[in-house]
Amino acid sequence: MKALLLASEYPPMIGGLSNYSYNVANRLSQTHDLTLLTRTFTSKFEMLKTDYALWRKAKKIIRQEKPDIVYSLYFRIPFSLIHGYAKKCGVSNVAQGFGTDVIRSHPYVKIGRKLAYRISDKVICSGFFHKNSMVKEGCNPDKIRVVYDGVDTEVFKPLYSREKEELRKALDVEHRFVLFSTGRLVKRKGFDDVIKAVKILEKDIPSLTLLISGEGKERRNLEHLIKTLRIEDKVKLLGYVPDDLYPKYFGTADLYVAGFKTIGTDIEGFPITVAEAMSLGLPIVSTHHTAIPDIVKDKMNGLLGPEGSPEDLARLIKLLYVVPELGRSMGLRNRQKAIRQLDWSVVVRKIENILLEVTQRWT
Repeated sequence: MKALLLASEYPPMIGGLSNYSYNVANRLSQTHDLTLLTRTFTSKFEMLKTDYALWRKAKKIIRQEKPDIVYSLYFRIPFSLIHGYAKKCGVSNVAQGFGTDVIRSHPYVKIGRKLAYRISDKVICSGFFHKNSMVKEGCNPDKIRVVYDGVDTEVFKPLYSREKEELRKALDVEHRFVLFSTGRLVKRKGFDDVIKAVKILEKDIPSLTLLISGEGKERRNLEHLIKTLRIEDKVKLLGYVPDDLYPKYFGTADLYVAGFKTIGTDIEGFPITVAEAMSLGLPIVSTHHTAIPDIVKDKMNGLLGPEGSPEDLARLIKLLYVVPELGRSMGLRNRQKAIRQLDWSVVVRKIENILLEVTQRWT
Protein backbone atom coordinates (compact mmCIF):
# COMPACT_ATOMS: atom_id res chain seq x y z
CA MET A 1 0.00 0.00 0.00
CA LYS A 2 1.27 3.46 -0.93
CA ALA A 3 0.05 6.03 1.60
CA LEU A 4 0.32 9.78 2.14
CA LEU A 5 0.10 10.64 5.84
CA LEU A 6 -0.76 14.21 6.92
CA ALA A 7 0.27 14.88 10.54
CA SER A 8 -0.74 18.02 12.43
CA GLU A 9 2.00 17.48 15.04
CA TYR A 10 5.22 15.48 15.00
CA PRO A 11 8.43 15.25 17.09
CA PRO A 12 10.37 17.14 18.30
CA MET A 13 7.06 18.70 19.31
CA ILE A 14 6.02 17.29 22.70
CA GLY A 15 2.54 15.94 23.35
CA GLY A 16 0.13 13.07 22.88
CA LEU A 17 -0.71 13.84 19.23
CA SER A 18 2.96 14.16 18.29
CA ASN A 19 3.73 10.84 19.98
CA TYR A 20 0.76 9.22 18.25
CA SER A 21 1.84 10.49 14.83
CA TYR A 22 5.38 9.22 15.35
CA ASN A 23 4.31 5.71 16.35
CA VAL A 24 1.81 5.37 13.52
CA ALA A 25 4.25 6.69 10.90
CA ASN A 26 7.14 4.60 12.20
CA ARG A 27 5.19 1.33 12.24
CA LEU A 28 3.28 1.79 8.99
CA SER A 29 6.50 2.69 7.14
CA GLN A 30 7.99 -0.69 8.07
CA THR A 31 5.58 -2.57 5.80
CA HIS A 32 4.16 0.08 3.46
CA ASP A 33 5.41 2.84 1.17
CA LEU A 34 4.66 5.85 3.38
CA THR A 35 5.17 9.55 2.69
CA LEU A 36 4.60 11.88 5.63
CA LEU A 37 3.91 15.61 5.42
CA THR A 38 4.00 17.74 8.55
CA ARG A 39 4.51 21.39 9.43
CA THR A 40 6.65 20.32 12.39
CA PHE A 41 10.38 20.21 11.72
CA THR A 42 11.99 16.77 11.83
CA SER A 43 15.34 15.45 10.67
CA LYS A 44 13.64 12.75 8.59
CA PHE A 45 10.81 14.62 6.93
CA GLU A 46 10.57 17.95 5.17
CA MET A 47 9.30 20.95 7.10
CA LEU A 48 6.45 22.80 5.42
CA LYS A 49 6.25 26.27 6.92
CA THR A 50 2.69 27.11 5.85
CA ASP A 51 -0.55 25.32 5.09
CA TYR A 52 -0.27 26.56 1.53
CA ALA A 53 3.14 24.90 1.16
CA LEU A 54 1.69 21.70 2.58
CA TRP A 55 -1.26 21.92 0.16
CA ARG A 56 1.05 22.38 -2.87
CA LYS A 57 3.34 19.53 -1.80
CA ALA A 58 0.40 17.18 -1.17
CA LYS A 59 -1.14 17.98 -4.57
CA LYS A 60 2.15 17.22 -6.28
CA ILE A 61 2.50 13.87 -4.49
CA ILE A 62 -1.09 12.88 -5.26
CA ARG A 63 -0.74 13.88 -8.91
CA GLN A 64 2.71 12.41 -9.59
CA GLU A 65 3.13 9.51 -7.16
CA LYS A 66 -0.52 8.41 -7.13
CA PRO A 67 -0.80 7.04 -3.56
CA ASP A 68 -3.47 4.47 -2.79
CA ILE A 69 -4.71 6.48 0.17
CA VAL A 70 -4.45 9.82 1.98
CA TYR A 71 -4.65 9.47 5.76
CA SER A 72 -4.73 12.49 8.09
CA LEU A 73 -4.23 12.80 11.83
CA TYR A 74 -6.41 15.61 13.25
CA PHE A 75 -9.38 17.44 11.72
CA ARG A 76 -8.08 20.56 9.95
CA ILE A 77 -9.44 22.51 6.97
CA PRO A 78 -6.16 22.18 5.00
CA PHE A 79 -6.21 18.41 5.48
CA SER A 80 -9.86 18.22 4.40
CA LEU A 81 -9.09 20.24 1.25
CA ILE A 82 -6.28 17.81 0.42
CA HIS A 83 -8.71 14.93 0.97
CA GLY A 84 -11.11 16.62 -1.45
CA TYR A 85 -8.43 16.94 -4.12
CA ALA A 86 -7.40 13.31 -3.60
CA LYS A 87 -11.00 12.18 -4.00
CA LYS A 88 -11.25 14.01 -7.33
CA CYS A 89 -8.14 12.11 -8.41
CA GLY A 90 -9.71 8.78 -7.40
CA VAL A 91 -7.59 8.36 -4.26
CA SER A 92 -9.10 6.87 -1.09
CA ASN A 93 -9.30 8.93 2.11
CA VAL A 94 -9.29 8.27 5.85
CA ALA A 95 -9.40 11.10 8.41
CA GLN A 96 -8.80 10.74 12.14
CA GLY A 97 -9.93 12.99 15.00
CA PHE A 98 -8.66 12.98 18.57
CA GLY A 99 -10.21 15.26 21.18
CA THR A 100 -10.71 19.01 20.96
CA ASP A 101 -10.88 18.80 17.16
CA VAL A 102 -13.95 16.54 17.53
CA ILE A 103 -15.86 18.71 19.97
CA ARG A 104 -14.78 22.36 19.62
CA SER A 105 -17.42 24.77 18.31
CA HIS A 106 -14.95 27.24 16.76
CA PRO A 107 -16.10 27.72 13.13
CA TYR A 108 -12.66 26.95 11.67
CA VAL A 109 -12.41 23.63 13.53
CA LYS A 110 -16.05 22.76 12.88
CA ILE A 111 -15.74 23.31 9.12
CA GLY A 112 -12.63 21.13 9.01
CA ARG A 113 -14.25 18.13 10.62
CA LYS A 114 -17.58 18.48 8.79
CA LEU A 115 -15.69 18.47 5.49
CA ALA A 116 -13.83 15.38 6.66
CA TYR A 117 -17.13 13.64 7.48
CA ARG A 118 -18.37 14.24 3.93
CA ILE A 119 -15.22 13.57 1.95
CA SER A 120 -13.55 10.69 3.79
CA ASP A 121 -14.30 7.04 3.08
CA LYS A 122 -13.76 6.22 6.76
CA VAL A 123 -13.32 8.37 9.87
CA ILE A 124 -11.40 7.20 12.94
CA CYS A 125 -11.91 8.50 16.48
CA SER A 126 -10.47 7.52 19.86
CA GLY A 127 -13.60 6.68 21.85
CA PHE A 128 -17.33 6.09 21.77
CA PHE A 129 -17.94 9.50 23.37
CA HIS A 130 -16.38 11.05 20.28
CA LYS A 131 -18.26 8.72 17.96
CA ASN A 132 -21.59 9.78 19.49
CA SER A 133 -20.63 13.45 19.15
CA MET A 134 -19.72 12.94 15.50
CA VAL A 135 -22.97 11.12 14.72
CA LYS A 136 -25.01 13.92 16.35
CA GLU A 137 -23.21 16.37 14.09
CA GLY A 138 -24.17 14.46 10.97
CA CYS A 139 -21.37 11.97 10.33
CA ASN A 140 -22.59 8.67 8.90
CA PRO A 141 -22.12 6.12 11.72
CA ASP A 142 -21.20 3.44 9.17
CA LYS A 143 -18.10 5.48 8.32
CA ILE A 144 -16.80 5.69 11.89
CA ARG A 145 -14.23 3.34 13.40
CA VAL A 146 -13.10 3.59 17.04
CA VAL A 147 -9.39 3.02 17.71
CA TYR A 148 -7.96 3.76 21.15
CA ASP A 149 -4.65 5.53 21.65
CA GLY A 150 -1.58 3.33 22.00
CA VAL A 151 1.22 2.77 24.50
CA ASP A 152 4.55 0.96 24.39
CA THR A 153 3.96 -1.82 26.92
CA GLU A 154 7.67 -2.71 26.93
CA VAL A 155 8.63 0.81 28.01
CA PHE A 156 5.69 1.32 30.39
CA LYS A 157 5.89 -1.84 32.44
CA PRO A 158 5.72 -2.52 36.18
CA LEU A 159 8.98 -1.96 38.05
CA TYR A 160 10.81 -4.67 39.95
CA SER A 161 10.43 -4.12 43.70
CA ARG A 162 14.13 -3.31 44.23
CA GLU A 163 14.17 -0.76 41.39
CA LYS A 164 10.97 0.78 42.74
CA GLU A 165 12.46 1.11 46.22
CA GLU A 166 15.63 2.76 44.86
CA LEU A 167 13.63 5.25 42.80
CA ARG A 168 11.35 6.07 45.72
CA LYS A 169 14.46 6.77 47.78
CA ALA A 170 15.81 9.06 45.05
CA LEU A 171 12.50 10.94 44.95
CA ASP A 172 12.40 11.09 48.78
CA VAL A 173 9.06 9.26 48.96
CA GLU A 174 10.16 6.16 50.87
CA HIS A 175 7.46 4.56 53.01
CA ARG A 176 4.84 6.88 51.49
CA PHE A 177 1.49 6.26 49.80
CA VAL A 178 2.33 7.78 46.43
CA LEU A 179 -0.11 9.29 43.95
CA PHE A 180 1.08 10.22 40.47
CA SER A 181 -0.57 12.75 38.17
CA THR A 182 0.87 13.90 34.87
CA GLY A 183 0.31 15.99 31.76
CA ARG A 184 0.47 19.59 30.58
CA LEU A 185 -0.40 21.89 33.46
CA VAL A 186 -3.67 23.25 32.07
CA LYS A 187 -7.06 23.65 33.73
CA ARG A 188 -8.88 20.77 32.03
CA LYS A 189 -6.43 18.27 33.56
CA GLY A 190 -7.90 19.03 37.00
CA PHE A 191 -4.62 19.11 38.92
CA ASP A 192 -6.16 21.67 41.27
CA ASP A 193 -8.88 19.18 42.28
CA VAL A 194 -6.28 16.47 42.91
CA ILE A 195 -4.27 18.85 45.11
CA LYS A 196 -7.41 19.76 47.05
CA ALA A 197 -8.13 16.05 47.51
CA VAL A 198 -4.69 15.64 49.08
CA LYS A 199 -5.54 18.40 51.56
CA ILE A 200 -8.81 16.65 52.45
CA LEU A 201 -6.90 13.40 53.09
CA GLU A 202 -3.96 14.76 55.07
CA LYS A 203 -5.34 13.51 58.41
CA ASP A 204 -6.72 10.20 57.15
CA ILE A 205 -3.54 9.28 55.21
CA PRO A 206 -0.57 11.00 56.92
CA SER A 207 1.89 9.24 54.57
CA LEU A 208 0.22 10.61 51.43
CA THR A 209 2.43 12.19 48.72
CA LEU A 210 1.39 13.50 45.31
CA LEU A 211 3.93 13.69 42.47
CA ILE A 212 2.92 15.85 39.49
CA SER A 213 4.91 15.58 36.27
CA GLY A 214 4.64 18.22 33.54
CA GLU A 215 4.90 21.89 32.73
CA GLY A 216 2.35 24.46 31.60
CA LYS A 217 0.71 27.82 32.15
CA GLU A 218 -1.10 26.67 35.31
CA ARG A 219 2.11 26.01 37.23
CA ARG A 220 2.09 29.32 39.14
CA ASN A 221 -1.55 28.87 40.12
CA LEU A 222 -0.84 25.33 41.34
CA GLU A 223 2.19 26.49 43.32
CA HIS A 224 0.05 29.18 44.93
CA LEU A 225 -2.69 26.65 45.75
CA ILE A 226 -0.20 24.25 47.35
CA LYS A 227 1.22 27.07 49.46
CA THR A 228 -2.23 28.36 50.43
CA LEU A 229 -3.31 24.88 51.55
CA ARG A 230 -0.02 24.44 53.44
CA ILE A 231 0.75 21.06 51.93
CA GLU A 232 4.18 21.78 50.45
CA ASP A 233 5.46 18.64 52.20
CA LYS A 234 2.83 16.49 50.47
CA VAL A 235 2.85 17.72 46.85
CA LYS A 236 5.89 17.79 44.57
CA LEU A 237 5.82 19.49 41.17
CA LEU A 238 8.47 17.57 39.24
CA GLY A 239 8.36 19.77 36.15
CA TYR A 240 9.39 18.22 32.85
CA VAL A 241 10.69 14.67 33.35
CA PRO A 242 12.99 13.30 30.59
CA ASP A 243 11.62 10.46 28.48
CA ASP A 244 14.06 7.90 29.88
CA LEU A 245 13.04 8.66 33.48
CA TYR A 246 9.34 9.36 32.99
CA PRO A 247 8.06 5.72 32.94
CA LYS A 248 10.22 4.93 35.97
CA TYR A 249 9.02 7.90 38.03
CA PHE A 250 5.45 7.06 37.00
CA GLY A 251 6.01 3.45 38.04
CA THR A 252 6.97 4.40 41.62
CA ALA A 253 3.32 5.30 42.34
CA ASP A 254 0.73 3.30 44.24
CA LEU A 255 -1.98 4.70 42.01
CA TYR A 256 -2.59 7.13 39.18
CA VAL A 257 -5.04 9.96 39.80
CA ALA A 258 -6.45 12.47 37.28
CA GLY A 259 -9.16 15.04 37.84
CA PHE A 260 -10.06 15.65 34.18
CA LYS A 261 -12.90 18.12 33.74
CA THR A 262 -14.65 20.17 31.08
CA ILE A 263 -13.64 23.84 30.89
CA GLY A 264 -16.07 25.46 28.45
CA THR A 265 -15.39 23.60 25.21
CA ASP A 266 -11.93 22.52 26.36
CA ILE A 267 -11.94 18.76 27.00
CA GLU A 268 -9.63 15.78 26.97
CA GLY A 269 -9.62 13.39 24.04
CA PHE A 270 -8.31 9.99 24.97
CA PRO A 271 -5.65 10.80 27.60
CA ILE A 272 -2.49 8.86 26.77
CA THR A 273 -1.54 9.10 30.46
CA VAL A 274 -4.43 6.74 31.27
CA ALA A 275 -3.05 4.17 28.84
CA GLU A 276 0.42 4.61 30.36
CA ALA A 277 -0.91 4.05 33.88
CA MET A 278 -2.73 0.92 32.73
CA SER A 279 0.42 -0.42 31.08
CA LEU A 280 2.36 0.20 34.32
CA GLY A 281 -0.18 -1.93 36.17
CA LEU A 282 -1.50 0.90 38.34
CA PRO A 283 -5.05 1.30 39.65
CA ILE A 284 -6.73 4.47 38.39
CA VAL A 285 -8.79 7.15 40.11
CA SER A 286 -10.32 9.63 37.69
CA THR A 287 -13.59 11.20 36.52
CA HIS A 288 -16.49 10.40 34.21
CA HIS A 289 -14.96 12.57 31.48
CA THR A 290 -15.31 12.06 27.70
CA ALA A 291 -13.66 8.79 26.57
CA ILE A 292 -12.24 7.72 29.95
CA PRO A 293 -15.19 5.41 30.83
CA ASP A 294 -14.55 3.61 27.51
CA ILE A 295 -11.44 1.97 28.96
CA VAL A 296 -11.69 2.58 32.72
CA LYS A 297 -14.66 0.59 33.89
CA ASP A 298 -15.78 1.88 37.27
CA LYS A 299 -15.05 -0.60 40.09
CA MET A 300 -13.39 -3.01 37.61
CA ASN A 301 -10.01 -1.53 36.66
CA GLY A 302 -10.43 1.86 38.30
CA LEU A 303 -12.70 4.19 40.24
CA LEU A 304 -14.47 7.12 38.62
CA GLY A 305 -16.19 10.09 40.21
CA PRO A 306 -17.95 13.24 38.98
CA GLU A 307 -15.96 16.06 37.43
CA GLY A 308 -14.91 19.00 39.59
CA SER A 309 -15.25 17.21 42.93
CA PRO A 310 -12.10 17.00 45.10
CA GLU A 311 -14.25 15.39 47.79
CA ASP A 312 -15.11 12.44 45.52
CA LEU A 313 -11.51 12.05 44.40
CA ALA A 314 -10.46 11.97 48.07
CA ARG A 315 -13.12 9.36 48.87
CA LEU A 316 -11.95 7.07 46.03
CA ILE A 317 -8.27 7.47 46.87
CA LYS A 318 -9.00 6.61 50.49
CA LEU A 319 -10.88 3.46 49.44
CA LEU A 320 -7.83 2.14 47.56
CA TYR A 321 -5.61 3.04 50.53
CA VAL A 322 -7.84 1.22 53.00
CA VAL A 323 -8.38 -1.80 50.71
CA PRO A 324 -4.98 -2.28 49.01
CA GLU A 325 -5.92 -5.67 47.55
CA LEU A 326 -8.60 -3.91 45.48
CA GLY A 327 -5.95 -1.65 43.97
CA ARG A 328 -3.66 -4.60 43.26
CA SER A 329 -6.38 -6.51 41.42
CA MET A 330 -7.28 -3.41 39.38
CA GLY A 331 -3.63 -2.92 38.50
CA LEU A 332 -3.30 -6.50 37.23
CA ARG A 333 -6.40 -6.08 35.05
CA ASN A 334 -5.01 -2.83 33.67
CA ARG A 335 -1.69 -4.39 32.70
CA GLN A 336 -3.44 -7.28 30.94
CA LYS A 337 -5.83 -4.93 29.15
CA ALA A 338 -3.01 -2.66 28.01
CA ILE A 339 -1.12 -5.58 26.45
CA ARG A 340 -4.28 -6.92 24.77
CA GLN A 341 -5.84 -3.69 23.52
CA LEU A 342 -3.49 -0.69 23.80
CA ASP A 343 -0.03 -1.84 22.75
CA TRP A 344 1.12 0.09 19.68
CA SER A 345 1.39 -3.09 17.65
CA VAL A 346 -2.33 -3.75 18.25
CA VAL A 347 -3.40 -0.13 17.64
CA VAL A 348 -1.46 0.34 14.40
CA ARG A 349 -2.65 -3.02 13.11
CA LYS A 350 -6.23 -1.82 13.54
CA ILE A 351 -5.43 1.39 11.66
CA GLU A 352 -3.65 -0.57 8.94
CA ASN A 353 -6.69 -2.84 8.51
CA ILE A 354 -8.97 0.19 8.11
CA LEU A 355 -6.68 1.69 5.47
CA LEU A 356 -6.48 -1.62 3.60
CA GLU A 357 -10.25 -2.07 3.85
CA VAL A 358 -10.75 1.31 2.18
CA THR A 359 -8.11 0.90 -0.54
CA GLN A 360 -9.33 -2.58 -1.49
CA ARG A 361 -12.76 -1.13 -2.24
CA TRP A 362 -11.18 0.66 -5.18
CA THR A 363 -9.13 -2.25 -6.56
